[in-house]
Order: sequence, then C-alpha cells, then structure tokens
Amino acid sequence: MHAVERRAGFLERQPGSEQQRLERAQARLLAKRAWMSAALDRLCREYSELRRSPRLGDDERLRLHRLEVEIENLDTQLVIAERVTKVLVAVIYFYWNLGLNCCDVAKRLRLKPPHVRKLLWQLRHTWALINRPAAGRPAIPHRPRRRRAGRPRSSRRSFTATTD
Repeated sequence: MHAVERRAGFLERQPGSEQQRLERAQARLLAKRAWMSAALDRLCREYSELRRSPRLGDDERLRLHRLEVEIENLDTQLVIAERVTKVLVAVIYFYWNLGLNCCDVAKRLRLKPPHVRKLLWQLRHTWALINRPAAGRPAIPHRPRRRRAGRPRSSRRSFTATTD
C-alpha cells in the first residue's frame, strides 16, 4: 500500500483504512493521467512536425531522439497508472517469489526491463522506509538466488594454489 501511495506522490502514510488509502492514491494517479495525456499529445504533435521537416540538422536529430524517449516514458506511465496495484503485485511475485530476473518479469508484464528495475528499486526503498533497520534485521529484501543445476555446492571442488 505504501508503494502505491508513494507512486501517487504521497510521501507520508495517509490516514484511513487500506481501501480508503488505495482509493485516494488511485484518484491522484488518475488526476495525473489527464496531465500526462495532454503532455503526450503535445509531444507527439511536436515530433510529427519535426519529422516532416525536409532537412534535419544535428540539433533537430537530437531533439527527435529526446522526444522519442519522452513519448515512450509518458506512454508507459499512462499504462501503469491504470493498473498500478496489479503491476506492483506481479513484479513482487515474479521477481521475489519465482526468482525471475528483471528481463523475464518485463517480458511477462509487457514492460521494459529498465522500468522493472526502477519499480524494484522503488519497492526496496519503500521497504527500507517502512522497516527501519533494527538489530539483526536487513533493511532491504534481496531476491533469493536460484540454485544452479549440476552438482550440489558441497561436492564442488575448491582449487587452491600450491607453492613448491
């Protein structure tokens, strides 16, 4: 819940029940959605006008590339804003419970790996804020390592250098 609130822009825990907090966060995300949609339309118009120009200099090519990145980012944010709780729960399940890497998680959720990495960082950061380090308790959860196929760890040979 705290991760959804932080994504909506609330820095502190909000009062009320879990359902009220979720509704408040989703309302704020949907309010941001109108602004993002208008910004996306403006950027797309600028991109298409710049793309239609007959000669592009270095500055125009650089601006085109930056517009492509901004349009892609805003589009992803719009898609995520609609289903933020489902995406966060799916990322937690696939990454920490199943042990998939960020590329596999991104493929399953139809996202890009950098976005999944950012979500994971935000989730770890939120976890650290909620669970301040206490004696003997880690501040940030780590993904369990997958066991490698083959011989068990105890039967692997260790090589040591010998001197003559």
